[in-house]
Amino acid sequence: MDEIAKKLKFRYATPEDVDFVIECIIEAEKSGTETINTCRIFNLSEQEWKKILKKILLEDIPDYDFWLSNYLIAELDGRPVCAQGAWLEGGSGAASSVIKTSMLVENIPKEKFVLDPQKIKFVKALSMKRDAGMIQLEHAYTIPELRRRGIHTQTVLENMKRTYDQNPSAKMIQTIFFKDNCNTYNECKKLGYKAVEEKGVDNPDILKIFAYDTRIKMDMTPDKMLENYNKYRMNE
Repeated sequence: MDEIAKKLKFRYATPEDVDFVIECIIEAEKSGTETINTCRIFNLSEQEWKKILKKILLEDIPDYDFWLSNYLIAELDGRPVCAQGAWLEGGSGAASSVIKTSMLVENIPKEKFVLDPQKIKFVKALSMKRDAGMIQLEHAYTIPELRRRGIHTQTVLENMKRTYDQNPSAKMIQTIFFKDNCNTYNECKKLGYKAVEEKGVDNPDILKIFAYDTRIKMDMTPDKMLENYNKYRMNE
């Protein structure tokens, strides 16, 4: 393990971390491009979306993408350097997609919700159902100057383990992302995730809205997660 990664301290986000979590979400949406999917869908500027996100995150609603207090923060010498969100799908009884839609409707200006038919078609084409009873991981981000030091992997494994300890009946750990985000895809394969679903759109116009044209859903068993976690801890 990299010497820097050994110095990491982990804690859950507080309202004081909201700006770093917003950065995490925005950069994860970009997936290495300059395209922010939510901005393209709703015709928002990046600054408008950041203001909306801040309001949503500070409400701290559980069990979906923007649950602030369940973002795990990795700190190095007291400075946040990596973060990732997690939750148990359906933990509150409602699907995360329902909670997310409700929060977007409540906080995005009504005039921005008038979507053209092609956008609706593309959003539906790339949408994937998250499976109830499975731990969901979303929006992982490491600051650029500290990438390739093992920080991201250690944060992801710590997040999996903590979330599983809180939800030991979880059937699987699940993640959904753009397949062409090679760093994420390669890491997931290395950790033992298995692809269970893939959706793509064969139309170049999709790239006017989304960073890439193909999304993938991957699952990992709790046993595989624990094996990875224990191996990584042994290398400290």
